[in-house]
Amino acid sequence: MTGDGQAIGTKFGMAWNGKWVWKMKDYIDSGFMKLFMPQYLFRDYATQGTKFPVENNELFEEENSETQSTIGQLRQNVSTMDEESAARLFICEDDEEEFHERLLMI
Repeated sequence: MTGDGQAIGTKFGMAWNGKWVWKMKDYIDSGFMKLFMPQYLFRDYATQGTKFPVENNELFEEENSETQSTIGQLRQNVSTMDEESAARLFICEDDEEEFHERLLMI
């Protein structure tokens, strides 16, 4: 985090910066924090408590069908993207906020 709503990130010897990097980091961190929140770890935690834990893969499923549909389409786009298009994806303005497609590329 650079203190201005942007971040700098590196992976596999490559570096990126901008708002989308901060949004991506926040998305990843929020998912990680679910590992410690009982309402995500147990089915019907509010009424059943810790009686019914969720399966491991359920914790990381998308939270709503609209998001799941969007991510599914992006995953398809990424899987068929050529190298030149992938490179262009990472050339963006510092104030770009959309990160999902780039996260799937990384």
